[in-house]
Amino acid sequence: MPQLTSNAAGVVGTWQLLSIQFEFADTGECVDVYGPDPSGFLILTNGRRLMGIVTAAGRAIPKTEADRADLFESMMAYSGKYRVEGENKFVTAVDVAWHPAWSGEQTRFFALEGDVLSITTPQQCAGGEAEPAASRQQKQVKGSTDDRQPALEAPSPRIDLGRLGP
Repeated sequence: MPQLTSNAAGVVGTWQLLSIQFEFADTGECVDVYGPDPSGFLILTNGRRLMGIVTAAGRAIPKTEADRADLFESMMAYSGKYRVEGENKFVTAVDVAWHPAWSGEQTRFFALEGDVLSITTPQQCAGGEAEPAASRQQKQVKGSTDDRQPALEAPSPRIDLGRLGP
């Protein structure tokens, strides 16, 4: 197995979610889709396994079928083998996910600043073209929970995580 580069090796460990925001490509607006205080963890191993889960804050115990469906909408989780490409990109071959549409390859860009790992996703456009999130200006603003879907382009998430340990 090839050795990880120094920047890529720095992402190995257990990370706790600090924030997750979606940026709407048509307006540039950023919103806290899982609320202002989401919970979650990302684990990246030396063996190149990635496991991540994100949930909205304040999730209630379901009492009805509709409540159970709402729980599905207030989380995301997936796992798979990842590979690092260059100094700021990793690709995960997802083998299990909370949503079947996430199976296959997921590309992410990352920046490591001290004990904060920021992960962005390429912008998904209506025509299938993707723009690396790292090439766009990233805004960090507090937003409110927003379940709107953009008309032509999927929102691009930015995830910030704090290091918990190796």
